[in-house]
Parts: sequence; C-alpha cells; structure tokens
Amino acid sequence: MKMKKAFLTALTFLFAFTSVTFAQDNTPKSDWNFGIHSIGVGVGAYNPFLTFYNDGYYTKDWTNKFKTAPIFAANLELNIYKNVRIRIEGSSWAQTAKNTAVSAFLGGGTQQLDVKLTPITGTILYNILPDDKIQAYIGIGGGTVLVESKYTSVSNDQKNFPSVVQDNKGNGAILSLVQGLDIPIVGGLRLGIEARFVFGDYTQALSNGIPSKSISLQGLQGLASLNYAFGK
Repeated sequence: MKMKKAFLTALTFLFAFTSVTFAQDNTPKSDWNFGIHSIGVGVGAYNPFLTFYNDGYYTKDWTNKFKTAPIFAANLELNIYKNVRIRIEGSSWAQTAKNTAVSAFLGGGTQQLDVKLTPITGTILYNILPDDKIQAYIGIGGGTVLVESKYTSVSNDQKNFPSVVQDNKGNGAILSLVQGLDIPIVGGLRLGIEARFVFGDYTQALSNGIPSKSISLQGLQGLASLNYAFGK
C-alpha cells in the first residue's frame, strides 16, 4: 500500500512537471532534439533503510548491521526536448552484515548476511539553469531493482547445529527524486554531483515457517560522476 501511494504521488508530480514543460503549443520544432546527450560513470554512497533486516529477524542482536556503502553506476543520457533529457542507468550496491558472537545456546560460531542490489532505472531530467556555465537540474525516475541475498551460518557445534547457506533472488520497484549540478571540466568532460531520495521495497522470502517480509529500500544517495557530453 505504501509503495502504491508513493507511486501515485510520483506520477502526479511527473504529470505536473511534463504539463508545465510542454504547455505552449507554439513551440518551435527545433526545440525537439533527439540524440545522445552524454555517457558516464559514477561512484557514491547509498544508505537504504533495509527495515526488518536491521531491526528484526536477522540482525537485531548482531555485532554489525547494514550501514552506508558505496554504489557504482554507469549511465547514458538522451536529449528529447529543449532542456529535457532521459537518463538510463544501471548501478550496483552490496554490503555484508555479520554476527561474530552467536550465543553458545545456538551452537556458537558466526552468521553472515550478504545483500546485493542492482537498480536499473530511467529518469527524466529538467535543466533549470540552461544558460549558466554550471547547470542545475531536477528529475524524477523509476525502475526495477534486482536483489540477491545470501545467509550463511557456521556453527561451532556441527552435530546439533549444522551450517546453513540460503540463497535468495528477487526484484522490486523503486522511485527516486533527483537534484544535481553539471559542472564543465575541459572539452566535453563534465563533473556531475547529485543527491537522490530513493523509495521503494521488495519482498524477501524466508525459511523456518516465517512469512515473507517487505524490505524497505528507502534512503539517500549521493553520487559523483564523470561524463562525456556530446555537444551542449
């Protein structure tokens, strides 16, 4: 239900955004400009909430929970209309939570949970300062996120508590609000600095008779990218 409300809110924002952008009927045809705007790679940080993992079944009493970790990205941007462009991006985020102090009652040993997120998104960007050397933009995007998780338990008492390895894969939907700066360096090279608010979730299947749980992907992203722009 939360994801549905978030989707409807973002859709409303997108409708208002595009309505203002394309409002005038007498727009010259030259304002339509289809073609490659830029390609680039980026690195930054992402801190998804990962609710239920961080405050529930897996990591409630763990010595190390999920925190901010690096995110790596590659993107292609396409011009479509005057100061509007579309970004297609693939990125990757991975982190490990560990418990190195498993209770002797549970056989001792260690527990580990590895989670990898691979978002694939499309984002509409609008340049709000098109005539400035340093260009500012805002945007809204959405897409899917591929999820891989691996739970590993290695017990000191293999007879009563044998080791466990559980692999799970799935996917979910994400949306993001974006604001950033596009800073020229030399020639076609440009530095991008961007902040994103991401929201969405995915469903994690669990074992031992525990019902599937919704894992929140909501959180902040900060990203710096190096891009090569083709023309203005």
